[in-house]
Amino acid sequence: MLDRAGVTGAPVVDGDGLCIGVLSATDFMHWVDKDCKPNGRRTGAAVSMCSAWQIVEGAAHASICVEDYMTKDPVLVPPSTRIGELARMMMDAHIHRLIVIDTPSQHPIGIVSSMDILAVLVRLEAMQPSAELPHHQEVPAFR
Repeated sequence: MLDRAGVTGAPVVDGDGLCIGVLSATDFMHWVDKDCKPNGRRTGAAVSMCSAWQIVEGAAHASICVEDYMTKDPVLVPPSTRIGELARMMMDAHIHRLIVIDTPSQHPIGIVSSMDILAVLVRLEAMQPSAELPHHQEVPAFR
């Protein structure tokens, strides 16, 4: 589903439409990593599901569910959150996306990804191409 939508992650909602987690490409990587023995040989479900980094259609076991592999406790933000704060939240939580929620209903209405933050920086630089940081000011490194 993520591949068909052309995205690397999406919110997971419960029956009431509340966001209870996020499923991302990183979660799949963690799943494969946890399902490998130290010698690199796969065990368990990954054997039937992962071959050369592809998921074979119809190979999933009925017992596998999104809830078991998603990142729980997603970071939720209101639409009014400033870009700098969004970037800081991503850095602090070591995540690549935040779920934007409708404040009254708490239902997800969008996603802000790290690529969205980078796109804002590119647009700002394009608007002010001559703007440079003073030589004494360093750009903070990402963790």
